[in-house]
Amino acid sequence: MGYLLKYTATKDTWGLAVKAGETFIVDQGTNAASGASLQAQLRKMGRTITTYSSIGGGVLKVGETTSSNEWIIERIK
Repeated sequence: MGYLLKYTATKDTWGLAVKAGETFIVDQGTNAASGASLQAQLRKMGRTITTYSSIGGGVLKVGETTSSNEWIIERIK
């Protein structure tokens, strides 16, 4: 895919499938935060996602960090 983003939850979220402080690295096809990509990664890990929110934040350059909703997002690659 080509873009690696790190998502860190700032609070318990997504129907309690994610706990505050958990971090996930997602290999995705866009350089902007993507709730759909994160959700797919979590499901591959065996998490049951009953509800989730959109993650905004726009396009990120390598090394940039942004906050959106209950997430801190950093582009790694």
